Amino acid sequence: MSKYLLSIVLIALLILSLSCTQFNSNAQEDVVNQDYNTYVEESGMLVNSLNGEDVGFLTTDKFAIKGTFYQPESANDKKAPVIILLPMLGKTRETYKPMIPYLLKNGLNVLAIDFRGHGESIYMDDDTQKDYKQFTNQDWQNLPLDVDAAIQFLSEEEYVDANKIALIGASIGANTAIISNSKHPDKVKLTVALSPGLDYKGLKPGDYISSIKNNIDLVAAKDDSYSCESVEKLSKEAYKAFVIIFPEGGHGTDLFKSHPDLIVNFSNSIAKELKKN
Repeated sequence: MSKYLLSIVLIALLILSLSCTQFNSNAQEDVVNQDYNTYVEESGMLVNSLNGEDVGFLTTDKFAIKGTFYQPESANDKKAPVIILLPMLGKTRETYKPMIPYLLKNGLNVLAIDFRGHGESIYMDDDTQKDYKQFTNQDWQNLPLDVDAAIQFLSEEEYVDANKIALIGASIGANTAIISNSKHPDKVKLTVALSPGLDYKGLKPGDYISSIKNNIDLVAAKDDSYSCESVEKLSKEAYKAFVIIFPEGGHGTDLFKSHPDLIVNFSNSIAKELKKN
């Protein structure tokens, strides 16, 4: 990890000595949003100038998953590692747009997907429509199949090193990322879990996290008490985890709004980690 993130980890360990439920945030929201909006505006212009490719692939249970695949400028030179971006419940791949240019700048391929039942991923292969609001518990617990299909898709891309994958997930996407890491230990080298929970819709990362031997970053804010407490418990069960807990910041990808420097610093540290393996 970068020196920046390591310093955050040391601060986080001190913060963890307090109960997650004790913090009451009074953040200066206007200043925070202005900083984040600068990232959105700048990266939005960069993303719009990139040649992202809309892609699709089927899961083993026949969901048609849609996403956008981006390649760095160096794509024609050699195979590069890849990041898979997994959104929150009710959100789409658009929430990661501010981060994509910084990942590409670091020479990484990027695949941002809409989970089943979200965004453009609302159809089965027989054109039956299925929105996440109609999901059964089994539908939710099959979310890792979306990542399985994404990894299979990437393994067939010429300039992707599908043995060097990082997963970034938010909320239910964080739980899915941890579970998927455990399913693909030889391919996934790093997982960033933004606001994971002990149990989102039956997806329980605590049942898997102890088996993961590579790096896991667990990130939460104290004003999101459930995720904060979940991070505390998951970190104790993990073989190797970096814990980052902010005094405030909200839930999932909202952490990018309250802490926009995470966009650049995670992009840099993930690239460094993937390229050294």
